[in-house]
Amino acid sequence: MVNKSLEIIEEITFDKSTYQFSKEGIVIVHVHDHAFVDLPDIMSEHQYLKQKSNYLPLRLLVNPGKATSISNEVREFINLPESMELVNCQAILVDNLAHKILASFMMKLYKQPNKFKIFSDKSQAIEWLRKQ
Repeated sequence: MVNKSLEIIEEITFDKSTYQFSKEGIVIVHVHDHAFVDLPDIMSEHQYLKQKSNYLPLRLLVNPGKATSISNEVREFINLPESMELVNCQAILVDNLAHKILASFMMKLYKQPNKFKIFSDKSQAIEWLRKQ
């Protein structure tokens, strides 16, 4: 399967999101529409990702989906050293003002921010991730 300019070689679906692993090592995260991501959701994804050593640290392309949100516990979890060490950089795709505001807010939540950038164009996001 080809996703624009990334060749997807593996895909796994969780309750609230789908992860696609590209041949280049970029991981695309599609959060399902109308999902509320809570701590048990993120913990199961985190455990799976820790086993993907050939992709670590992660270069993530996050597509938040429509009308999605995360719990306060998830916000706290993403700031833990064990979470932050898994991620090299994140490109967040936004297609509306609400997501842009949420992504900007999330950037401010990181206590020790890794590389985190907001994009409205998927190709630009992929190019940025390739350079990281």
